Amino acid sequence: MNGTPAPVSLTASSLKMMAALFFLLGLLYLFSYLLRRFSPHGSPLLGRNMIKLHSRYPLGERKSLCLVQVKDEFLLLGLGRESVTLLTKVEMNEEERRLFAPPPPPEPTLFLSMLKEKLSSRRGRS
Repeated sequence: MNGTPAPVSLTASSLKMMAALFFLLGLLYLFSYLLRRFSPHGSPLLGRNMIKLHSRYPLGERKSLCLVQVKDEFLLLGLGRESVTLLTKVEMNEEERRLFAPPPPPEPTLFLSMLKEKLSSRRGRS
């Protein structure tokens, strides 16, 4: 009543701060889950277009060789228990690069022509 503020409980302030922290962490987790769940696999936002694992050859317990493509370069990596080592850059000729290239997307006109053919054959039967 004399104009001084009421004393603030340290416990209550700590609990409010922890609740806000957990709420923000929950929102961050939810956002990352939704981003992974609903983004297309080729999304440049997640970097899935840039790095591709082509093959892995196990050498022993937790040790292996991996052939990885980063953009247009092929790298041979050695994976150990606690390390990843670049062994060499693999030079490939054009024919070998075509083996690792993704298949071309199907032509949309092919589907459209098949759809028109099916629709016209249905109209002919009715």
